[in-house]
Amino acid sequence: MPVTADASPADSLRNRLRYEKTDTGRVTLYNRIAREINSGNVQTAVSGRLARYGVALQYADSGLMLAQKISFRKGEAESYRTLGATYYLLDDSGMAVANYEKALEIVTEINDGYGKAALMYNLALVHQMQEKYLQTLKYFFAALPYWEKTGRKQLAERTNTNIAYVYQMIGEYDLSAEFAKKAMSLTQDTIKTAGLYDILAGNYISKGDTLQGIDAYEKSIGLFRLMNDAMSEARVIFNYAEGVKSMPAAKRKMLLNTSRRYFEEHDPEHHNLSFIYQELSSICQSAGQKDSARYYSDKAIEQALLSGQTTAIIRIYSEAAKLALTNKELALAEKYFLTTLQYNQQAGSETVKQECYNSLAGLYLQKGDHRKAFEIKRRAVQIQDSLAANENRNRLELLRTQHEIKEQHDQLEAEWKVQAERQQQILERRRRDILFITLALCFLSAFLAVIIRSRSRTRENNVKLNEQHEEILQIQEELRQSNDELNMYREYLEDMVRKQTAEQADKDQQIRNMSDYVPGFIFRKICKTDGQTYVSYISNRVEQLMGIPADVIISKKINLIAMMGNDAIVHELGKKEKESILAMTPFTFEHHFVRNDQPVWLYYYSLPHIEENGDVVWDGFVIDITEQKKVEMSLEKAKEKAEESDRLKSAFLSNISHEVRTPMNAILGFIGFIEQENLPAEKRNRFIRIVSENIDQLMCLIKNIIDISKLDVQQQMVFPAPFALNTLMDEIRQYWETNISLRKPLNIIYDDSRFVQPDILFNDGERLRQVLGNLIENAIKYTDKGFIRFGYEPADDPSELLFFVEDTGAGIPENQYDIIFEYFRQGNDTDLKTHRSGTGLGLSISKGLVEQMGGRIRIESVKDQGSTFYFTIKKEMNNK
Repeated sequence: MPVTADASPADSLRNRLRYEKTDTGRVTLYNRIAREINSGNVQTAVSGRLARYGVALQYADSGLMLAQKISFRKGEAESYRTLGATYYLLDDSGMAVANYEKALEIVTEINDGYGKAALMYNLALVHQMQEKYLQTLKYFFAALPYWEKTGRKQLAERTNTNIAYVYQMIGEYDLSAEFAKKAMSLTQDTIKTAGLYDILAGNYISKGDTLQGIDAYEKSIGLFRLMNDAMSEARVIFNYAEGVKSMPAAKRKMLLNTSRRYFEEHDPEHHNLSFIYQELSSICQSAGQKDSARYYSDKAIEQALLSGQTTAIIRIYSEAAKLALTNKELALAEKYFLTTLQYNQQAGSETVKQECYNSLAGLYLQKGDHRKAFEIKRRAVQIQDSLAANENRNRLELLRTQHEIKEQHDQLEAEWKVQAERQQQILERRRRDILFITLALCFLSAFLAVIIRSRSRTRENNVKLNEQHEEILQIQEELRQSNDELNMYREYLEDMVRKQTAEQADKDQQIRNMSDYVPGFIFRKICKTDGQTYVSYISNRVEQLMGIPADVIISKKINLIAMMGNDAIVHELGKKEKESILAMTPFTFEHHFVRNDQPVWLYYYSLPHIEENGDVVWDGFVIDITEQKKVEMSLEKAKEKAEESDRLKSAFLSNISHEVRTPMNAILGFIGFIEQENLPAEKRNRFIRIVSENIDQLMCLIKNIIDISKLDVQQQMVFPAPFALNTLMDEIRQYWETNISLRKPLNIIYDDSRFVQPDILFNDGERLRQVLGNLIENAIKYTDKGFIRFGYEPADDPSELLFFVEDTGAGIPENQYDIIFEYFRQGNDTDLKTHRSGTGLGLSISKGLVEQMGGRIRIESVKDQGSTFYFTIKKEMNNK
């Protein structure tokens, strides 16, 4: 059995197992050792969570086989229970339930009351992990009476606490509070009381009682602080920040960061850290800080994967997918939703699956894939219907068991009310029928009387109508003759108008055709003597420049000056117009505005003249001079870049001179010492080593200069060949583990958790080693404490691999991201200058080599928190 010696109580158990002579005793010891391993009290010969629990499974299986061999039914049940507990710790809920149910069959058969209650409790925990809350309550309520009947207050308190938590999860906040208070009455443990206050706080907040919720949270935090339980205090602080959404964002962020620091210090792999990072991401997203939101979202995913908690991974990937969807990153959102569904297959939560399908349906609609969206939405509806049916059925069954008497009373009362309402409805219906019949008879009598009277009047009116009809016919004949004459005259006028309109339209079209070739638009603006201003003509190109159609400007009398930009520009244009009117001279004006995140420059020219009626008429044009401005600005930038290049080269030559003189002085000085004949051998060897190290430093400098020269003239520097990636990475790890300890108190971590198989690449392995070496060397330079982590993982493009080097050093401001990759540049941040020395070539060379290897390089960094460099290379590169 792969277990090492340990000073824990498990040592004595293993010794007892070695000397135990009875088979029943050996079965018991196998199970006790497995439980000790599960609790972390045994130091196994293998590292890692999965391997440790695998050892526990071996012990439990050994106990099971021996118990079955000797027909030891109680030991067999205990072995199944231990196996179930181990699979529960491994997040394998299916195997956990299977083993617990086998144990339950045996303890029921042998009439073991305690064993039966314990297994009910264990099954409840597994269903709770699967978020099957109704089944969870069923098993908790099955175990609770036994604990109460046998006076096991601690187990009763624990069960009541779990019931309170489950009721909180399904939204039954009053019932949750009731069982939390019941649990509180059963315990005098300060830690447990603090945890129950946390549950009560969640119930109060969910019910909208914020003041009581805050009071309960503060009591919980105070008790945990009193008991020096930092981790529990951090958890409640996180619940406080997550629960009370009404508090200011700054305070929520402060609480979350306080909780984060606790977890990072005491339990850096805890899944709660992923939830904290996700909440920080949400706060940054609400504040419009999209880069910070993405950073914390990525940290949340990384932390969830590190914790290995399936439920945490599902929740974090789901929230990250929603963030990507909000930011219109549809491909990333789709990837995260599909990853959520993949992890959810293990957890089996239909609710999570439904939410993912609904979100994916909306995502595919945005992408225009209506067929796929319909299919996904259909699955979501099916799950929703199934969930509703199952949950309602189970909920009614559970509530009927708990509240049978009350339900019967309510049912009788409801039936009585229904009967009373039906009798009342029948009476009301009969009253309405009688009233309707009475009104109908009255109306019919009145209607008949009216008909009789109207017939006599109709005969008298018919005579008068005949006389009037004759007069109307005569008038209509006279009107017809007049209309014929008017129609002839109207047709003559319409024909004249059509001819004149066609002629004018031809002239207007000619003017518009000519104006449409101008790189701008022409206009005529009229200022009336009463102060009214409007545009009488403007060419169609105005819509291309200003985004408003010409006919809209003319019909709605839009102020042309107001279209030109902000208030300052409008004021300046108005001022120039007034000066131009006084002198009756043309004026020009240049200004710019932003359209689609790009600057647009306009040149405005206008010439005024006065009409006979006193109106001022402005004829002018506006043209787009953006390209001209771009050329001017690019020339200015080129000039600045050339001047900057000269300065950088001068600084580079000065720096190179210093970098060359330093090792050369050491080489020449120590060679002089070595030449002394009476120099002791020990000193001679040490001086030779110093000379060798300085020669290596000088050769490295010369190599960098050669590399940067080759990159500058675009000379081929990468020569693809097959190489074993994982072997190369292990060599790099061994080198830096030895090298870094001699320079700084830092941990070098090689993250080999995401190996890609097969690991034979067709690229330049030595250039890959050089790039990683440059990045690690750079990280050591800027990091005084903490760690440096490097490794690789699959890239978004299947033909590439993504490499990374992460440090916990000084960090780089975002405005320096591009500068650090330029030749001879090391950034302009004053704080960083105290950390660095060298020529500023390492990152420039790395960037050039990565691009020659078919990849890209980028950086993510937070000031004073560290940096991460990412770069990709091709798995197979053409040998050209």
